[in-house]
Amino acid sequence: MQAAPGVASATEPSDKPAFGLPTSAARVEARIAYLHKTLGITSAQEPQFSAYAEVMRANAQAMRTLFQQRAHTNDATADGRLRWYAQLSAAYADAMQKQLAVFEPLYQSLSDAQKKAADAAFADLRIRPRHRHAG
Repeated sequence: MQAAPGVASATEPSDKPAFGLPTSAARVEARIAYLHKTLGITSAQEPQFSAYAEVMRANAQAMRTLFQQRAHTNDATADGRLRWYAQLSAAYADAMQKQLAVFEPLYQSLSDAQKKAADAAFADLRIRPRHRHAG
């Protein structure tokens, strides 16, 4: 669903939209490849990782669809913007729940070294405000 976001590096895209979820197909594929390599996924772990990757792809597609729908609306009113933000927040929460459901079993299958790599890869997972307001 993100993503899942992680620590940016030269091999991983760092330009993510609000909430850190990569939405372009290329960014999602780069994130999947980055996680696969960073976590050192074994052949025994591949089915669980593949399930996680599929959820990441589905979440990204759902977000792309949501942003495309928003691009075709002309509702610039305060309540329209708040409605959009509520819809976006709900979609993000749903995406994260779907991701968590498939990530937990994968994480449990990881060795201690792999878990440490996963913890580092997901260390920057947090909601970042897009704008800072003075005062």
